[in-house]
Order: sequence, then structure tokens, then C-alpha cells
Amino acid sequence: MASAQFQVTVKLEGDCVQPDQDTYYVVRFYVYNSNTNNLVETQTVSVLTTYSGNPVNLTTQFSSFCTADNTKIYKIYAEAAKVYLNPLTEICYGKKWTSPLYSCDDFIFGSPIDIGVITLE
Repeated sequence: MASAQFQVTVKLEGDCVQPDQDTYYVVRFYVYNSNTNNLVETQTVSVLTTYSGNPVNLTTQFSSFCTADNTKIYKIYAEAAKVYLNPLTEICYGKKWTSPLYSCDDFIFGSPIDIGVITLE
């Protein structure tokens, strides 16, 4: 059976989603097995706010952890923040769980998976 190397995308919105000097958007994605509640994999992506574009869409690449069948057992959680790096300070934050569950086939054939919007507050 094929293993899945796939992408997950999220869109950032909110009043603080705008370019500022020396700031970054950071998103950490988590994939959980909903049957066991075990964390399967995590990835982090970041971009300078001045280079992020408008709208702000961030995508990360996951490795080939998935080798099961078409059973929908995976859920995705994402945390996003806008931060200053020096000194390290969180400006705004948001998070999101996906409501649908995903299967390995979804990862293989549906990539990139768009999990929608995280509102930074």
C-alpha cells in the first residue's frame, strides 16, 4: 500500500493579520489518530509577515507516516500565532480542530488538505 506524503494548508484571518516589522506568523500542525488519541506527527511552518502575502495561507509538508487503508481515523489540530522575535513575544493567537476525520487515501489523493480558517485574536 502506498504511503502518504501530503500537505496541509490553513488561512489566517483577524485584526492582527497584517504586515508588521520584525514579526512572523507561525503555525504548528498536529495529526492525531482518533482511535488511540496518539500524536502521529507534527510540523511547524513560519513566514515573515512582510512576505506572507494577502490573504495569508500557510502550507506544511508531512512525511510518509501513513500506510493504512481508507479508514477515517486521523484528525488535524493547528495552532497559529503572530510573534515578535526579539524579544520573543506573542501578539495574537488562534487554534482549530478539524471536524472531519481523514483517511490515508484522503492524504494520498486529496493533498493539499485545506483545513480552513484560523482567526488570530
